[in-house]
Amino acid sequence: RDYKIATEILRDLDISKVNLLTNNPAKIEEIKMLGITVVKQIPLEVSSNDTNLKYLRTKKQKLGHLLNHI
Repeated sequence: RDYKIATEILRDLDISKVNLLTNNPAKIEEIKMLGITVVKQIPLEVSSNDTNLKYLRTKKQKLGHLLNHI
């Protein structure tokens, strides 16, 4: 994914700092590299269940997502 357009919109709105709702550390780093200060990362965690547990574990293990309850 590319967050360039999102950061351009933020700059057009004179926003240079954000509280970012994400579990994805790569997203945090890319937004920082594009010139937006991430003041705070706010986790978006859902409860795991039989249907999504394997998916959430994969996101944590392979993509480094910040999921504390997995």
